[in-house]
Amino acid sequence: MINNFVSLTNIISHKLLLDHKQYQTKPSDAGAITNRIANHPRDIDIVELSKQVTSPNGKTWIPAYLEGGRTNKHWKSQSVFAIDFDSGMSFEHVLERLQGKGLDCTFAYETFSSTPDLQKFRVAFQLNQSIINSDYRYSIQKALISIFSLEVDKACKDASRMFYGGRELIYKNYGYCLDLALIDAMIEQNMFDEAVTQVAKTKNPKNYSQVLKRHRKKCEKSANPYIYTIANSKNHTQLDQVQADFKNMREDVKILDDLIAGKWLDYPTYRGLALNLIFIRGGVALYNKSLELMEKIHKDTVEFKQALKEKPNFLDRIKALPTVLKHYGYSPERLVNFSPYEEDWVYKNLLYANKKKGIVRLEPFQGKSVQEAREELKYYLGNALSASDNNIYVIKVPTGLGKTEMCTDLSKIVFAFPNHKLKDEVADRMKTAYKLTPSEDKLPQEVREKLKYFYSRGANCAVTRYLKEMAKNDLQVEQYRLDNFKCYDSVETVLTTHQKALYINWKHDTIIFDEDPLSTLLTTGTITVNDLVRLKTGIANTNDKNTLACLIDEITQGHAKTHRVMDKMFVDLKAIEDEVLSDTKYESKILHFFESKYFIVDPQDPATIHFISKHELPQDKKIVILSATANETIYRLLFGDRLSFYDVGDVEIVGLVIQDSTYSFSRTSLNKQLEYVVSKIMESGNNPTLTFVSYKECLKGFNINIVENVHFGKLTGHNTLKGQDINVVGTF
Repeated sequence: MINNFVSLTNIISHKLLLDHKQYQTKPSDAGAITNRIANHPRDIDIVELSKQVTSPNGKTWIPAYLEGGRTNKHWKSQSVFAIDFDSGMSFEHVLERLQGKGLDCTFAYETFSSTPDLQKFRVAFQLNQSIINSDYRYSIQKALISIFSLEVDKACKDASRMFYGGRELIYKNYGYCLDLALIDAMIEQNMFDEAVTQVAKTKNPKNYSQVLKRHRKKCEKSANPYIYTIANSKNHTQLDQVQADFKNMREDVKILDDLIAGKWLDYPTYRGLALNLIFIRGGVALYNKSLELMEKIHKDTVEFKQALKEKPNFLDRIKALPTVLKHYGYSPERLVNFSPYEEDWVYKNLLYANKKKGIVRLEPFQGKSVQEAREELKYYLGNALSASDNNIYVIKVPTGLGKTEMCTDLSKIVFAFPNHKLKDEVADRMKTAYKLTPSEDKLPQEVREKLKYFYSRGANCAVTRYLKEMAKNDLQVEQYRLDNFKCYDSVETVLTTHQKALYINWKHDTIIFDEDPLSTLLTTGTITVNDLVRLKTGIANTNDKNTLACLIDEITQGHAKTHRVMDKMFVDLKAIEDEVLSDTKYESKILHFFESKYFIVDPQDPATIHFISKHELPQDKKIVILSATANETIYRLLFGDRLSFYDVGDVEIVGLVIQDSTYSFSRTSLNKQLEYVVSKIMESGNNPTLTFVSYKECLKGFNINIVENVHFGKLTGHNTLKGQDINVVGTF
């Protein structure tokens, strides 16, 4: 098996030891190599290294840089790691195991001692940084070995380990660097398991604290101090605990019922349960009592005896879990991570399942008064509009304060809305002269269908060309274009959409966005590998074919599991556009993909690629954004010092919020509790109801008063329910 994808972008140089002598078979002079290899340090990139250690060179190497001799104490730094497989495990199985952890390797080669009956090979990994802490180096090596348990040569853990050269490469992915975030998580899990094992071996509970203190000191040496919970955590022996009714809770959470009933569970499940019960009064006592019952029920069974024979310290380890978990201060584990029962997943954890259920009536929130908040909004908006600059002013303002109304008398601005419906609604309330960019609804049906197809393929430029051509023979299209041009050329106030506000070179100095335009600034989409393959076949330009082939390999070989920069350049984009638009078999926004910023493969569906594009706000205009949901952190990352962010803050609620928390009311919960939901809506007087779009028809079947054209995901800016009592059904 050989991976032919080779990325030479940002090839990294590594400092290590590489013998100068070539071998065609396994060396028999290990002593001589040991004596001389320390005198042969090399700065070498990963591509050249793979060539030097395989046929015809076959040179011996040490992944680390040693200084002054070949022992562990001479170790100085390391940025390449390697492990050996000589137990007969196939490389395909190794790769599958790595990919299951979200990892890959940089190259692999067959060793000199490999035979057709017993495959032996060496797998190498590179980092994009050099490790200079020997304990951390050891932790990384141990984490890699732990992925394969018994199948890997444990001697590989030595810092001064010498690796012989070999025959041919069986795999290469030179662009891959080991993801240290994933390795760090594995190291932390290994350290936690070590702590559990040490406590399990300690017979006197009075010594637990001392054992864990010693383990903490070891973690402080071995761990990456920026990542680890264990290395940096404080002693959390005294936890804030809540009261619980375990009798009621076991009726709601099946995995808890299994524990209390003495069912024999696996280690991860016991860990998840312990990590919840330590936060509940009497939880540890319940856990220990349940383990005693489990042992009593199963101790004489053949299966249980065999399991303890294979893992003799299993019982001691699960009994030690509460002590270790309390010491390191972990948060409660989510039920979805360890319970096999989907009905348990409606609760985040046992603490959520323990919360009192029923209808909760909340008193009106005691924030600032509506009048005070309106005056503050008026002040912020006035300052923004009067400033003599082209900065970006984001004003975060609660709904219902009249932010849109405050702008209806502003002249010589572009006033932008999320969609045409909201734009047209505000037009009826304008108090100054204005122009309105037309909706595509003004176009003939067949033209709208064609535009819809162009947009679905990401061919925005083709829209302009198509409309220009159609206007020659169609008066409706011609009028649509003329109405748009009148707006583009005007200095009067123009009402338009977020999208048009970004892409037109307006004559105005100020653009005001009503509602958050973030989804227009950062657009996302998906494409399929099939579309890329189809495009590669359909275009003629050789350079573009090669570029697409490289991109397809990058995706199909698993190198886009983390986000990648879209840096592919094409020679003939017009030919690519023509090909995409000439064949209705293309299914995705493939042209938008080529203009994107980053992309990543769907972890659940390797044939699907997600991408994101960033669109800029005009540099030569003042931008004002009025939104209840604007995120300051995101906007600062996007626009830096150009941004001024104002938050009107919390405002008192006018009216009463009644929240029913009897069930979670997720989509899964709604399926099971539909009768309850319908009865509660009817009790409330069947007020206008908002819910998931997928549940609207279902609830209509029970004569529920569903609001048309408004649902979760499509709520922004709608004023049709102003002043009314409403029902909101679902978790959003």
